[in-house]
Amino acid sequence: MAELCLDRFARTAAKAQALSGLAGQGTVARNLDAVALALFDSGGPAMSGLAMTRPAAALRIREALVDGAPGFTAIQEAITGYLKAERGLGRVAETVDPRTVALAIVGTAHHLLMTSWPGAPDPRPHMARLVAALVDS
Repeated sequence: MAELCLDRFARTAAKAQALSGLAGQGTVARNLDAVALALFDSGGPAMSGLAMTRPAAALRIREALVDGAPGFTAIQEAITGYLKAERGLGRVAETVDPRTVALAIVGTAHHLLMTSWPGAPDPRPHMARLVAALVDS
């Protein structure tokens, strides 16, 4: 279970790192959605819930993150860099604080992952609305 969660983090972090190449292309909200929503694909909430109920898996994930495995911090840093680039291009308002928006996106994704369960309402629409509210001017 831990390896599946760590793999999901690594894949999403790689997708987030690729955001820098998308600056100036598509819409900012759509580019961010692709990263944020990737955490919810392929059973993300169910896997997170299972990992949290297994102390050995939770410990393995925590240890891997401490040792440098990509996780929410890597995703947050990539989103921050992307938003700075988009702000530099004038596609994000100067009043938008990239670090705060990145924290809000990653924190909300984490919250939705940790509070979802099989059969719960789909968290992705909430995530998409948050992203749009944060970056659309």
